[in-house]
Amino acid sequence: MTELAARAGERWDAIVVGSGAGGGVAAWRLATAGRRVLVLEKGPRLGRRPLVPDEIGSCRRDEFVPAVADEPHVWVADGAPPRPSYEGWTACCVGGGTVHMSAMLYRMHDEDFDAASRFGVPAGTTLADWPVTAAALRPYYDRVQRFVGLAGATGANPFEPASEPYPAPPIRAHPAAEPVMAAARAAGLHPYPTPRGLLGVAAAGRGPCVLCGFCGSYACPTGAKASTADTFLPAAEANGRCVVLPGARVVGLVPGPAVIVVDGAGARHRIAAARVLLAASAVESARLLLLSRLGGPQVGRNLLFSLETAGRATFPYAPPLFPAAADALPFLGVSVQDRYRDSGTLVFERPHPNPILRALRVAHDGPLGAPLVARLRRTFLEERELVYESFIEMLPRPGARVELEEAAVDRLGVPAARIVVDTLPGEPERAARLGAVARDVLERLGPARVTEDAALRRTTFLQGGTCRMGRDPDASVVDAAGQVHGVPGLHVVDGGALPTLGGVPPTLTIMANALRIAELLIA
Repeated sequence: MTELAARAGERWDAIVVGSGAGGGVAAWRLATAGRRVLVLEKGPRLGRRPLVPDEIGSCRRDEFVPAVADEPHVWVADGAPPRPSYEGWTACCVGGGTVHMSAMLYRMHDEDFDAASRFGVPAGTTLADWPVTAAALRPYYDRVQRFVGLAGATGANPFEPASEPYPAPPIRAHPAAEPVMAAARAAGLHPYPTPRGLLGVAAAGRGPCVLCGFCGSYACPTGAKASTADTFLPAAEANGRCVVLPGARVVGLVPGPAVIVVDGAGARHRIAAARVLLAASAVESARLLLLSRLGGPQVGRNLLFSLETAGRATFPYAPPLFPAAADALPFLGVSVQDRYRDSGTLVFERPHPNPILRALRVAHDGPLGAPLVARLRRTFLEERELVYESFIEMLPRPGARVELEEAAVDRLGVPAARIVVDTLPGEPERAARLGAVARDVLERLGPARVTEDAALRRTTFLQGGTCRMGRDPDASVVDAAGQVHGVPGLHVVDGGALPTLGGVPPTLTIMANALRIAELLIA
């Protein structure tokens, strides 16, 4: 008998589907309040990676997401033909997308919660206010920040929403951070250290950051990263009231509520609880509701992804900007939110250290053979880069949604998620404005060249909106407590519940909102 089969007959106060930013936090809070919680995670429990990272295993062999052949998403972008794709997956493992996140953890701004009332509803959008105010979410942001030991500089960002002081100072930065900040100030901006969910010193079973630089796309070797796999879930399990079952895939939801789960042997089980909390990701939670015919006509609508413009500046590998003694320091960690309202958040960093990724980019820049060898030598030995990336708000609109694709099924025969997206007028202009600000800052440092890598692209693992909260059941899927309208006991606590994402990654907001909903359920 599998452990899932053994657990199926037990009494549970809550079943949590998914273990990432929303599910991990909600499970922790319910368990510490004395509730019996079963966390069902379709992926495996991954160990902490070795200090020497495996780029092939982590980034090129489907470690975090299913293979397209096994479980495709169908991607339909800007009217192009549908195609099987990885787009729209976050991660399938204990800890979800927080395991491989870069851990840049920002708060949404006050105006993100009531933008429709404050600024009006732009033409062609379905923008709506949250049923929750920024002030109501603030104490939950504070509690999450405190629990994970968020590193940042209190008061350094004049545009930052009110909060408790950061519990830890900023993570150590490369010396080039100060010249970048000086250039940003000369451009009339207000740069500040990027808030990171990384521990500088060991605490609560987590080791300190070893400054390896392999945060994004990798598990952390020491547990310094604020993934739920290293923070909330161990605390929940240690409480003795929470059980996390990897390899347990939920394929259906039943009013009552209950879930239909497939175990590793392919057997199906029906498990009931007083409450079921969906936290499978905005795309996958919507897919589950659509498969189960629950939640009404708004399920899957108002899909949100984070938008981005990105580029890089190339410099000679020489002091004063790049002293050899500091080359091993991976983080620059400079953020700018001066253009938050009309564009989003701008981030300056050192490039990701993945060598294969860097070599492939160089290979595409010109002819092969001896010229390629010369370019590789120059890139790895003679030059260094500073990069910019960004988080730009995507507004909800009818042309962005999740549906079921009956013509494409996964290995269990379950219809795939069909993800439809379009480009709203004004989005390229907003990205161009932010990109121009970034290039102006970098040009002030005297680079050999500045390159725009992407004028506008979608970051599809930063997602929300498909099950959005609202007071009107005709325009939303869940209420302010995350409960699906008309389905008592069924709640959504992942990014799907967020009506907007703002100009930041949604991870910290998902955590804070999941904690808020868990507190409501406890009360």
